[in-house]
Parts: sequence; structure tokens; C-alpha cells
Amino acid sequence: MISAMQRDVGSWHRRSFPGATAEHIALVLAEEAGEVCRVIVKRAFGHRKQTRGDLGDELGDVLIVLCALAESEGIDLEASAVERWAAVHSRSINRP
Repeated sequence: MISAMQRDVGSWHRRSFPGATAEHIALVLAEEAGEVCRVIVKRAFGHRKQTRGDLGDELGDVLIVLCALAESEGIDLEASAVERWAAVHSRSINRP
């Protein structure tokens, strides 16, 4: 599922933002991650009612930009995530 989404996002991103570099996309990713943090902080300190939907929206934006970055760099995000999850999971299993 992630691979298909990555291809779709990559195609849309190339049409919508021709010439965007990996550096630009990485900065947008940082911006979107900051928005995730903003929702969590506002929720924690009660400055404004933040919902799971607000957080879900921001996490969705992070995933979209992450797909765009992976596609621009020719990285199979799904395969990378599966491989990294296996490594992380095996480390946690082997902990005392």
C-alpha cells in the first residue's frame, strides 16, 4: 500500500512542484513534523482543543511529504520501513 501511495504522491509532486530538490522536500518534512509537535503541545497544555483528527491530519501530511522525498531519491519507502522494522524489532526482542 505504501509503495502505491509513494508512486502517486511522487507523480503529483513532480507535476505540482517541478524542480523541487531533496533539500527543499526535507525542509517541508521538518515543517510538517513541527506541526505534529504543535498539535501535541497544544493538547498537552490545553491552549486549544486539539483532536485526534487534528493529529491524524498532520501525521498524514508527514507521510505524504515523506513519500515525496523517498520517491525523489529513488528509495522504496515500504521496503525500507519493513527492513528497519525487522531490525528494530529484533533488537527489542533480544533485550533482557
